[in-house]
Order: sequence, then C-alpha cells, then structure tokens
Amino acid sequence: MPDTITSRCEAKGLRMTEQRRVIAQVLEESDDHPDVEELYARATAVDPRISIATVYRTVKLFEEAGIRVGAVSYLASQPWPFPASLMLGCRGVALNRDITIDPAEIEEVRWATREEVLAAFAGEGPSLLPARPGAIAHFLLRNWLADRLD
Repeated sequence: MPDTITSRCEAKGLRMTEQRRVIAQVLEESDDHPDVEELYARATAVDPRISIATVYRTVKLFEEAGIRVGAVSYLASQPWPFPASLMLGCRGVALNRDITIDPAEIEEVRWATREEVLAAFAGEGPSLLPARPGAIAHFLLRNWLADRLD
C-alpha cells in the first residue's frame, strides 16, 4: 500500500469519510503548503459540501491522529504573529482518551482535570502553568472552567 495521508490515517484507525478523502487528496496533490483557507477553497472546488469547519477539524485530525475529536465549534479568534494569519479557538469533544504525539510537533501533552486547571490559575499548580492573560488559551480555559463554552 502506498504511503499516503489516507493510508496513514486508516492505519491509525481513523475513519476516512468522503470529505476527509477529498481534503487528503487535495493536500497530496499540492505542490505548495496551502493554509487552511486555501485548502478550503481547493477542497470545495472538488466537493462544495465541505465546510471550513470540516477542513479545520480534518487538518487537526491529520496532525493529531491519536486524539479523535467529535463535534468542533468555533469560539473565538485572535491575531497571530504571521502575515494574514489568525489563531482560532475551537471547542472539540474528545471521542477517546488515547494520545499519540509527534515529538517533532509537540514536546508534551496530557489530560488535565478541572481541579488541576483551577489550581494552575490560582498559582497552586506545581506541574501545570496557566495560559497568559490575553492569550486565546487563557480565554478558552477560563470559559471552560466557568462552563461557558457553548
């Protein structure tokens, strides 16, 4: 079997829907490194039913195939220090608790309980530091702690 995005995802047990296959095909056929907006434009030329949220979610799934995510919804955004880029904050529901990381992409990852995040924000978390005020991660965590991510 050829080494493709689709074959790698299937080998990890990721269900490859028709829309995910289109997005994978567009990525594999790209000679450049399209951002999500460009990927969305190219994918909808093949299948106009694909939403921007589907593209974001699929790209994230391709990156972190070890954490399977269900429903994803947009919450907020903030400028990102790269030209024409924006940091998006989304809410996603994990479908399992398994984590597989790519050490070239991420140094450490773990699940944190609400109590651990509360302790970090109170300055009492020895192994977990809070996100800095003004960062989208701070906004997301504060709203998660307050049950306001809907």
